[in-house]
Amino acid sequence: MEGALNLPMKVATATSNFMIGVTAAAGASVLLMAGYVNPLFAAPAAIGTALGSYVGSRYLPRLRNEAVRLIFVLVVFALAVEVILRGVGFAA
Repeated sequence: MEGALNLPMKVATATSNFMIGVTAAAGASVLLMAGYVNPLFAAPAAIGTALGSYVGSRYLPRLRNEAVRLIFVLVVFALAVEVILRGVGFAA
């Protein structure tokens, strides 16, 4: 989004994270309704997500765009590696 739409990095990462959250919430609601979600595991994850969002929103205005870009790239890369490893049979 930053390159194609000329959006500032902070706006692009916030938009991306929001869309990931919407997609995850949709998937989680389907799994919850089907009875596949254990609330004992989901509750700490939800609390951690809420705390991370709060802390992130406080630090984001203080960070330079380059720092935000680096953090975002590292997190997305780590997630991509995890997905690939799980896809080829290496459970993390």
